[in-house]
Amino acid sequence: MASRRCNVILNLTVPQQTSLFNVILLAAGGFFMFVCMDSTAKYLGTVMPVTQAIWGRFFFHMVSLIIFFLIFKPKVNLKKNFKVQIIRSILMVTATTFMFYSLQKFDLVDIYVVFFTAPLIVSLLSAYFLKDILTPKI
Repeated sequence: MASRRCNVILNLTVPQQTSLFNVILLAAGGFFMFVCMDSTAKYLGTVMPVTQAIWGRFFFHMVSLIIFFLIFKPKVNLKKNFKVQIIRSILMVTATTFMFYSLQKFDLVDIYVVFFTAPLIVSLLSAYFLKDILTPKI
């Protein structure tokens, strides 16, 4: 009931039927990109300091965003939720740092076992802290 209320308040529209093939294709593509990114980060950690690889990641993200903003000129309200965005940015840099350092210490397979259990952990914590109702959906 709470999620339905939230959808009405936020005026979210959910497509009625999504092709299972599209879902599988997009998920597999996303997983493949994560593996490519983390494999590259693991390799870069052997040829340069990890902090330099982290700096490179965020520098090239910034360059691509500058190009995006110059081309498309989206309207962005920087004053809305500014503190939340700063906290989110700090958490992102911290998570990236931990991930890049862990790639140097552990095998990629072991890291992905933990990485792919994260949705399960988040679901269980949301049920406990946010009182979300977990139901099986197919």
